[in-house]
Amino acid sequence: MTPRERVLKAIGHQKTDRVPANYAAHQEVTEALLRRLGLADFEELLQALQIDLRRISAPYVLPETGPDSDGYYTNMWGLRYRKEKFNDGQPQIIPPFNEDTTLRDVEAHPWPDAGVLDYSSARAECQKYHDLLCYLWRALVSFFPRGGLAYRSGKPFCLDAHQAGSGGDDY
Repeated sequence: MTPRERVLKAIGHQKTDRVPANYAAHQEVTEALLRRLGLADFEELLQALQIDLRRISAPYVLPETGPDSDGYYTNMWGLRYRKEKFNDGQPQIIPPFNEDTTLRDVEAHPWPDAGVLDYSSARAECQKYHDLLCYLWRALVSFFPRGGLAYRSGKPFCLDAHQAGSGGDDY
């Protein structure tokens, strides 16, 4: 069974030869794995770990905002971050939500518009991985009203996109 077949069968609730695998880790972990396993690059790592999916990106095409008066930049999701470390006791990253966030806060959040992403390289990038299933990392917001994906797990996305006939078979 190819990785692509495995993922599509799993999304369709059909029997697979094994559970499809994806990979996500902090950069330091990835670098340590590459060194420890003696691998040349990220793609070799994904192949060694038998990862079934390939994440591709749709770059954000608008300029970032900031820095503000406290030195924070803000990304498209509303995450505030500092590029440089300050010794002022303030956090390096401030997410838009925390344990005190209410549903009303989430609904009122200014979710990004999928139209500010550059999809022009997506098809060519996916074609490099002909037997694998690709997913657009930042573009996933386009499948959900008001961009709820950033705070949803991947499983609902896969099911929603598959059931919606999102054109994923083109890649």
